[in-house]
Amino acid sequence: MQLINQFRSIPRPALIFGFANFVIAAGAFVFPFMALMLSQKLGFSATHTGLIIYGVFAAHFPAQILGGWLTDRFDPKPIYVTAIALEVIITICAGFFAETILLIGFLFLINFANGIMIPAMQAWQANFSTAKNRKIVYSVSYYGFNIGYAVGPAIGGLLFADYFRFMFWGDAATTILALIVVILFLPGKFDHGEQEEVEKERPVEGSVWRFLVTRPDLLFFAALMLGINIVYGQLTVALPLQMEETFGADGAKFYGWLLMVTAITVLVATPIIARVTNLNRTLSNLMMAGLFYAIGFGFLGVANHYLLLIMCAIVFTVGEVLSVTNTNTHIANESPRNMRGRLSGSIGLTIGFGFGAAPALSGWFIDQFGLAVLWPSVAALALICVSGLGILRRTQKN
Repeated sequence: MQLINQFRSIPRPALIFGFANFVIAAGAFVFPFMALMLSQKLGFSATHTGLIIYGVFAAHFPAQILGGWLTDRFDPKPIYVTAIALEVIITICAGFFAETILLIGFLFLINFANGIMIPAMQAWQANFSTAKNRKIVYSVSYYGFNIGYAVGPAIGGLLFADYFRFMFWGDAATTILALIVVILFLPGKFDHGEQEEVEKERPVEGSVWRFLVTRPDLLFFAALMLGINIVYGQLTVALPLQMEETFGADGAKFYGWLLMVTAITVLVATPIIARVTNLNRTLSNLMMAGLFYAIGFGFLGVANHYLLLIMCAIVFTVGEVLSVTNTNTHIANESPRNMRGRLSGSIGLTIGFGFGAAPALSGWFIDQFGLAVLWPSVAALALICVSGLGILRRTQKN
């Protein structure tokens, strides 16, 4: 009954956002397979694959700063719609050059457009929500994405070998459908009525950088979550390479199925996690996320059977659910209303640097020391970050 009441408290725009994310993720055929595109289709080594993926994800850095500034200046909806439309156009074009070196440039541009969209989406969701229902709102959006992700990578794995170009065109087609839903049904503004505004969300004067200087706790939080995201970033390069090492030519297929398992885990676990942890402090939930990452990723090196890999994937996916929903919630709760776009962009940029740097770092590390050494190393990093979050938690009020 309490779960039903929580569902009823979710703003309608958040449900629409969840559906749009579902449609986009159901066609997520490109980025989950980027490492295999570069290694198998274009013939790059692990080090070069990691460096290229790092360069592609580096597009997020200027894009999120730009997207945050545009969001605070023009409101989230027009920025979100424009960025998604650009991403669609570039993805369609990329399909015509999918097996040439030009693919790298198109992947960079796709990620740039996606980076502009992210702070707009997060600020938009923060505007729809209140401090009381914000975790649930972000969980719904994340839940919708992962329902689609339970299907998208599995289809992408089947297309990879013989219908490579259609991965791009199919991805673009589903994104167009989601864009139509957003344009037609999502309002640009949301009225909370007479609810009292939380002190930390009240508008403040000055620049974002001056504000961050007065909030060292946010900077420390960003640094710790950067480390957590380096661990999570192993999903993009180290995990598919582990699958390739374990299963050979069938690695892409099994990697796609493993991603489907993680998505199904999200479908089952997200409502339960949202209910059980909703009253916890966001930092407490993020500490648990780091522990699940340490266990799930740490044991991948000794998981020599597909069932063991599935167990590891389930564990680190629980950590992913806790990390994604509580990171965005923590940033929104600590952000003045007139700086949501820029803070989401700048702090998200810092945190995202961990995910973006992971391919290059892990690619170099694998070439130097091997996959077997990588997994316990990232587990240790996760535990260090958990300790830091514990220190930060003790310094903050409830």
